[in-house]
Amino acid sequence: MKLIERTIAYPEGPEGAAYELAGYLTADTLDMIRVRTLEVRSDIYDHCTISFSADNGRTWSESEPYPVRRETPEGVYRQSFGNTFVDPVNGRLLVTASQTLLPTDQMLEALIHSTLTYRVSEDGGRSWLFDEQVVQHGDAYSAEYPIDGVWTGKNVAHVANEMVFSSDGRLVLPLQRTCLQDDGTLFCPPGALSYHDLIMLIGAWQDDGRIRWTAGQPVTLPPEISTRGVTEGAVAEMPDGRFLMVMRTSNAGNLKLPGHKWYCVSHDGGDTWDTPRPWGYTDGSLFFSPASYSTIARHSSGGYYWFGNISPHNPEGNLPRHPLVAGLIDPDSLLLTRDTVMVVDTRRGDEVPPLLGNFQVYEERGTGHLIVRSTRLWVEQQGERRAYRGHAYLYRIEP
Repeated sequence: MKLIERTIAYPEGPEGAAYELAGYLTADTLDMIRVRTLEVRSDIYDHCTISFSADNGRTWSESEPYPVRRETPEGVYRQSFGNTFVDPVNGRLLVTASQTLLPTDQMLEALIHSTLTYRVSEDGGRSWLFDEQVVQHGDAYSAEYPIDGVWTGKNVAHVANEMVFSSDGRLVLPLQRTCLQDDGTLFCPPGALSYHDLIMLIGAWQDDGRIRWTAGQPVTLPPEISTRGVTEGAVAEMPDGRFLMVMRTSNAGNLKLPGHKWYCVSHDGGDTWDTPRPWGYTDGSLFFSPASYSTIARHSSGGYYWFGNISPHNPEGNLPRHPLVAGLIDPDSLLLTRDTVMVVDTRRGDEVPPLLGNFQVYEERGTGHLIVRSTRLWVEQQGERRAYRGHAYLYRIEP
């Protein structure tokens, strides 16, 4: 792998750090959408715009405002544009999104007051067949109890990572759920901000363009191993049909715990998973990794590329979130091949350590390049106020 381009794609604004995502709108054209937002507070995003490209992202239309915030008597209603996925077989565009009502507009309220929705387009996003709440199939499920283990107004399920379109035509969407105690309140270990488990939402297309959703077996880790459970599971179907999931874990609140990525394997398309264990290199050694996002990009050449953070020492919860690295997964052992790991970006000189933990990866059509969009985020304390700073960068990698 070789890094051949690194450019500022979207400069930060006075209101906050800049984020940029992009995705294809169809299965076989160069039509794309670009979504830009500013992080104004921790995990609170505003000033969203969208634009379109017909030439593979070389040029873009004028940015159009996309409303993501609305004041209501009950609190602040926030919505995201959503995560875009294109079915490579039927070409349908699927967008999953979260709708959140925050009584006092605080980030942690999203762990209780969020609803997962989806919409489907058959014309590249020009029109939508519907836009509705995700509700699991079966008589037991409703708007009030939409997904196994999720009660509206008590806990939530959020999209955890990229969707997988499996070889047998199913849609496999990783979700992370906040967990409840016996008294119906959120479970949260001491020193942690939240606690989650992971499930796969399994989808099957219906004739009207809707999706029949079912849920797989949950994957969990106790707080004695990961103080925040498991989140942001990165899933890939391997050539032999096995599914690999690499998960974010945390030692926040208990720094005696080692900080690693953990993984598990499914032999039935994501319905059930074997026992999670620490993820490492093919030579049997482990590496440290903070509580941060990672993802797996399947390349048309047949390679499976993991992107994430590797630390030189045991992390402290979410930190450090540099360097951002990429490496090839061995399809037999399902582990990371050490000698393929390269640094995409890291701290430069004596600058404030950047947070390189939120990013997007996709293969560019025509060139086969892996495109990474990541914000070099840092937080500046301004009196009692924390200012979120950083440009959104585009990195181009030749596999």
